[in-house]
Amino acid sequence: MEFFLSTFSFYLTINLAFSAPLEGRDDPPNPDDDGADDLTANLPSATRAPTDCGTFKFKCNKSAGACNNACYFINCVNKGNNKFTFGPNSVDNRVHSGCTTSRSSTLCKLLPISQRMWDRQPDDLAPKPLQCDEFPMNAFKQDAFKQGDTPRNSLRCINGSQNGSKYGSFKRGGGQFKNFQRGFGDWAPGGSLAGDKKCSGAMIDGDTFSVSWIIDGDDGVADQDKFVPYCKPNPVCTNDGYQFHMTKPQLSIKDGKPGKTGSMIKIFHEGADQFTIEVFVVNGPNEVSKGQKTDVMKSGGQIEVTGLPKSLFVFSRGDPGTKVDFNYAKPGTTFLTEDFAGGDFVWDTDDTGIAGAYCQVGGVYMIGDRTQNIVCDFPGLEDA
Repeated sequence: MEFFLSTFSFYLTINLAFSAPLEGRDDPPNPDDDGADDLTANLPSATRAPTDCGTFKFKCNKSAGACNNACYFINCVNKGNNKFTFGPNSVDNRVHSGCTTSRSSTLCKLLPISQRMWDRQPDDLAPKPLQCDEFPMNAFKQDAFKQGDTPRNSLRCINGSQNGSKYGSFKRGGGQFKNFQRGFGDWAPGGSLAGDKKCSGAMIDGDTFSVSWIIDGDDGVADQDKFVPYCKPNPVCTNDGYQFHMTKPQLSIKDGKPGKTGSMIKIFHEGADQFTIEVFVVNGPNEVSKGQKTDVMKSGGQIEVTGLPKSLFVFSRGDPGTKVDFNYAKPGTTFLTEDFAGGDFVWDTDDTGIAGAYCQVGGVYMIGDRTQNIVCDFPGLEDA
């Protein structure tokens, strides 16, 4: 699929084969499982007409990442509209949100998303392991994804203990909504939030509700600027670099497995300072060249290659066999920088992450001029 990081876009491939959801488990979060539970499955027959069920309030102290993602969608994408409808969908919401590659695999560990969302997201902001969180949630009614629409869902890779509704945890974002939907816990008669639930018992297909959040007090978050900035009154909606959404679904499967997608750079380094550099968009086995440049680059110099949504800058440190630095950034950049809000991505040929090495670095051939081939994957992001 092609994605925007709600300010940015990139490609991802999905595998449409799902494993059966796990039920009735109290296990800790599985780092390879996005924790989605189908709250709309096996709903009892309705004995009343759909109605307004009041307000679901996130307690953000236990699910700051999920809160922040929901707030981003409501405040920054949906322009303050916080009204939703509960019930089953005619499509698989997890697929149409872009959040899943399979029910037993987390998007956040796959290239190229992992390079930005897992490898570069600070542990104090989102402790590992991470899972993909989508808002609106899986249990909210939504139309099928349509290319070119306003973002259908806001996505964020968050700590697994804050996500989902499986495994008996009612502190996670999805677990809190499960209690609201069923009228349990805080929303049971006498519960701390019972006054916000306007319909009795479990919600039925077609019930409506509003979404809000608690960021102050014991159920809130002390450092709101860091953990829940999009939940503050009149938030600044500049992307912090970790919000993204799908813009174009693409399917590429080989031998039953999803193929590689994203952006790629190929470098042929010849002699001390001769470089041929080409950038590609990759979808499965298809590599589409988007730009090429051959130039002389002395140690300490740079070459700018265009053709992708932003420029790719290559920085030389010397002869073949020495490390090469890269910066995917806005045109005109003349220095290495890591400005996530601007969509930039910085790496070098030694970097590795949760999905493996960023670059395949060939050996140095000594016949004639010394030569070396380098191939790197990276998230070619685009401002929305």
